[in-house]
Amino acid sequence: MSEKDSRIKSYNEENQYQFFSRQFLADRGVHARCILQRQDPSNPKTVTLPHMHGFFEIELVLSGEGTHIINTDRYPLSPGVLYLIRPGDVHQYIFRDEPVLMCTVQFDATAILPALVSEASLADTPLQCDAGEDREVLAGILRIIIAQENTQSEYAKGLLRCQIEILTRYILEHVPHGEITYSPLVREALSFISIHYYKKLTLEMLSRQLSVSPEHLGRVFKTEMGCGIPEYVNQYRLRIAVNLMRSTRYTMRQISAESGYASYRHFAREFSLYYGMAPAEFRNTLSL
Repeated sequence: MSEKDSRIKSYNEENQYQFFSRQFLADRGVHARCILQRQDPSNPKTVTLPHMHGFFEIELVLSGEGTHIINTDRYPLSPGVLYLIRPGDVHQYIFRDEPVLMCTVQFDATAILPALVSEASLADTPLQCDAGEDREVLAGILRIIIAQENTQSEYAKGLLRCQIEILTRYILEHVPHGEITYSPLVREALSFISIHYYKKLTLEMLSRQLSVSPEHLGRVFKTEMGCGIPEYVNQYRLRIAVNLMRSTRYTMRQISAESGYASYRHFAREFSLYYGMAPAEFRNTLSL
């Protein structure tokens, strides 16, 4: 099992979140289904545990009402609302009295164009919009994707990826967010980091991935971002850790591991240097 699949497995077991197939993601990069979230009769409001994924997820609400919490911000779950959940987004659902029906497609970053991965990863706000009059068309695309889920045809797989790109483009075009002015090289680097932050990332490894020299990548990245790649990776992991502190009841050691640190000691040292206090002390301030 790959490192990413192991992380997905840990989230699945920790949160009992059974909506996806690890094997399908690993083999083809795409998984889709229509999900009916049913209210628990013993609980007037069914709440899922906060969780995050190592893949992208598009959701279109078809019926029902509730609340979608993404990185501690609340958004409506109502018919016609469309979401793009990114790797590293911590989210959970709160359902009301009626079942919520959603069409959902989950896919690896390799399933769509790198430019779309980059734009989605660099957006500074959660990606959600109201499909409005396009709701039925988008629901139709999602249902076609679901019908093709187990296809063996290479032609059908190509069509499936085109349909996922259409949905991704739609969300990105309908979500207001600031203009991104990074160069294509830095955008690719930031996108790769946002997806693989839990791996051991170095300037040399990233430069090989982007087919440029370490010297050139390091110089361009520092000029545009104001810091080197190791420093940025560390700051990105710390932001993931703070998200988990706010949104989950994970222990500090769990947060350390899920944020990409090889040891708790390393995580605690870096956290204290950046925020000026120990992780546990910082977490206590969030509840004040």
